[in-house]
Amino acid sequence: MKLIEEKWKNGTAYEALLLADTTPAALPTSGKDVDGMNDAHTFAPMSVLYVVDTSAEHKFYVADESGAFVGQ
Repeated sequence: MKLIEEKWKNGTAYEALLLADTTPAALPTSGKDVDGMNDAHTFAPMSVLYVVDTSAEHKFYVADESGAFVGQ
């Protein structure tokens, strides 16, 4: 999974656009497993994770108010 774009929002929270080849086994809660992000960064609401795998159950995830990604 890699970072395409980020915009600082508040503290360690970044509004981010992420791209993944396949659906991650565990959805990210920080930048730890994201290429291009600092491990300490977190996700602001409305961050987006897009999965390019055509067989993925969910291709689009949006971070909620807590920064947790939710499949759409």
